[in-house]
Amino acid sequence: MTDPNAPWLIWLALFGWIGGAILVALWESLAPRRPEGQHLVQRWMTNLSLFAVNEGVAFALRAAALSTGLWAGSETGVGLFRMLELPFWAQCAALLVISDFVGYWQHRIEHLWAPLWRIHAIHHTDVEIDFSTNFRHHPLEVILSTMVALVVGWVLGPALAVWIVVQAISHTVQYLNHGNVRIPDAADRGLRRLIVTPDMHRIHHSRERVETDRNFGNVFPWWDRLFGTYRTRPWEGQLDLVAGLEYFREPREITLFKLLAMPFTWPRERSLQGQRTA
Repeated sequence: MTDPNAPWLIWLALFGWIGGAILVALWESLAPRRPEGQHLVQRWMTNLSLFAVNEGVAFALRAAALSTGLWAGSETGVGLFRMLELPFWAQCAALLVISDFVGYWQHRIEHLWAPLWRIHAIHHTDVEIDFSTNFRHHPLEVILSTMVALVVGWVLGPALAVWIVVQAISHTVQYLNHGNVRIPDAADRGLRRLIVTPDMHRIHHSRERVETDRNFGNVFPWWDRLFGTYRTRPWEGQLDLVAGLEYFREPREITLFKLLAMPFTWPRERSLQGQRTA
């Protein structure tokens, strides 16, 4: 099995962590899909601050998991990959597909169940979509996603090197599909057979709930097609699509501290608007 300390894996881990974001940011500056919106500096500061907080939370959780033998590569758990003696790249492919399938259903449930929507909605409060939107998650969602990943790792038992490869691929694709980048229509149609593209995922960030509750896939588009949640294009077109939610649109409503407090201060009047509230 590949050594998790191999130099190429270390570089791949770094690329998946932040390198993909830098490349997509450069692409956005050279070939943007949509005009740059207002409040760019405030949005970036908020999103990058959430990234810093969430990385601290994720690091603590992963360190605890590693120290207790619950993370990938340990001898604890069911370890289906070890039982099947799958080679390295087969483990990578299987873990990527299985993790994305689980992530699709986690995402759908976050939209359906009010307590989880209050947490996940922070991601949808961004009124413009670019690479930094991928950073915009509440720490509670990071904890939930990490716990789900721990369960998947416990059942499958992938090597740590496998987990690094899969995380790098997943993060890079998600930086891309949040990117405000221009891709020719023909190329987009071809790519949609393999991965979630920016135009496909941007629909999910529409202000219209009928579009927000579509295109849940993180990496692969297959689950949306299979389970009937795929939408090809937004009603208003890509250039006129209004991102965000129909509420929480004012800059003063979506500052860093208000986003962190939002799951606990969710206003009851949202229930009068037919939104997901407990």
